[in-house]
Order: sequence, then structure tokens, then C-alpha cells
Amino acid sequence: MVPPQDVQECPWFQHEHHRPMQSGMNHPQWILVPWVVFAVALAFKIWQFRNALKRHLIGTTPSTDQLRQTLERIWAQAKEEGKWRT
Repeated sequence: MVPPQDVQECPWFQHEHHRPMQSGMNHPQWILVPWVVFAVALAFKIWQFRNALKRHLIGTTPSTDQLRQTLERIWAQAKEEGKWRT
């Protein structure tokens, strides 16, 4: 038996389940649609998380003096432990 020169000549290809799908989605850029949907959903989730975190932190924002005291305490501990480099 000689193999057919063209795939469309094969008997199994004549069956309708083996023919290429003829639809309007043959353009290669359709593959980008799921990625765009994913990116928009991810941006929305990040926006929600950022807003929730921002709302939570508004009441606990330290003043400049509190931040300075915290840093000085951390620096003093590091100096005592010998981890401070001058």
C-alpha cells in the first residue's frame, strides 16, 4: 500500500470528526483573551488587597517620633550585639 501524498486523501480524514474546525476563532490572537481576563482579575484582586491593607493600617500608622524611637531601639540592640558597623 502506498501512503497518500496529501493528508486529506486519507480515508480516516474524510470523517467529519477529523476535519479541521471551521470557526471564527482561527486568528492566533484569540489566545491572548484568557491572559487578558487573568490579568484584569489579578489587578482587581491586588487592588482589593491594597485597599483592605490601607484601611487596616490607617489606624495604626506610627507618628514620626514613634518611628524614630523604634529605629533608635533597633540600632541600640544591634550595637550591643556587635552587629552594628561604623
